[in-house]
Amino acid sequence: MEDTIYHLERKRGVIRYKGDHYYNKNKDGHSEEAEWTFGFSWIAIIYEMMHKKKKAKEYLDKAISSINKKGEVPELYFSNSAKFVNSPLGWSESMFIIALYYFNEKHL
Repeated sequence: MEDTIYHLERKRGVIRYKGDHYYNKNKDGHSEEAEWTFGFSWIAIIYEMMHKKKKAKEYLDKAISSINKKGEVPELYFSNSAKFVNSPLGWSESMFIIALYYFNEKHL
């Protein structure tokens, strides 16, 4: 987990892999990867299953911070920007709901 987070976590999400050019906003098409919002929810779920509740809460809070001003969970944000695409996106929102469920189920 630590290696994945170190290499792939960004401000608004988790990149798929270094050098990913999908949804790249740079004119040269290089050097910035899209930040996938569901990554924070996925990490929160993993930490919850590992019984690391503080870390699960940290990533659940990051998932919450990726929600846009309309209250939607977008697919992704362009790197280093507030510009997002495909919002709301069902699988991003469903992963967020699962993360909320796992976190709250364990804390009831």
